[in-house]
Amino acid sequence: MSVRLCVLSVLFAIPIGLHQPVSAADIQGGMTQYDYFNSFFVRFPSTSPFYPDPARAGDPAAPPIDVEIAYNGRIKEVWQNQGGDEIEFEVVDVFGIGDLGGTPFHITGGASAPQLAPFVGTYSQLVRDPSSLGFATGDPSSLTSAFRRASGPFAQILNPGTAEEVVVYGATPYAFESTITSLPYEVGQELIGTDDSLVDLRLQLGAAPSGTDPVIGQALPNGYIRITRVVPEPVSASMFVPLGITLWCFTRRRRRESS
Repeated sequence: MSVRLCVLSVLFAIPIGLHQPVSAADIQGGMTQYDYFNSFFVRFPSTSPFYPDPARAGDPAAPPIDVEIAYNGRIKEVWQNQGGDEIEFEVVDVFGIGDLGGTPFHITGGASAPQLAPFVGTYSQLVRDPSSLGFATGDPSSLTSAFRRASGPFAQILNPGTAEEVVVYGATPYAFESTITSLPYEVGQELIGTDDSLVDLRLQLGAAPSGTDPVIGQALPNGYIRITRVVPEPVSASMFVPLGITLWCFTRRRRRESS
């Protein structure tokens, strides 16, 4: 082979080598905590013990009244390893504190409301950045877009820890949908309640929720969550042990539910 042919062979080979596609590893499981703000509306009929207008309480002709519930809280999310075009996750803990017309309340879910079903969801339609250093290693930072849907029940505890404590809970799951642009989420990420999330609220009369508990209102669709802070996790070897246990427990739990 002539020198010229050798040079041409090398020149044509270089671009091919430079443009070899980088293989993507599936996104690996993880855990993050977020501080958040939540606002949603509850509709009380006149027959509800929580009807805001005492003068017309109990009057069947009185119109229902919508009341805004707003508070700040913290959630912890655990996501599994990517499977195909989806990642399953669970909101393993929800805890918020607010005040409603001078009445303090807590919002709970997940581990903070063990009497209720889990709050679970899925990331789908995953889009990742091939130029990201995490693209080939499965680092969640390579995620640039995904559709997020999560649903589950929640409880609202009025006058918590007092003799006047009252527990109200969702009889069916409340769902949130959004398009996320990063994992973990960025500050300012919004999660919006779906149009089909019209949830009956029951007043807990006994030590645990019951199908005979009376319906006292409805949580309306289009509730709003905004991420206000990503809670930093300590970087140490000790943190990986509980994270592994949490992921294992989540996997086991999901398998039992699907069986």
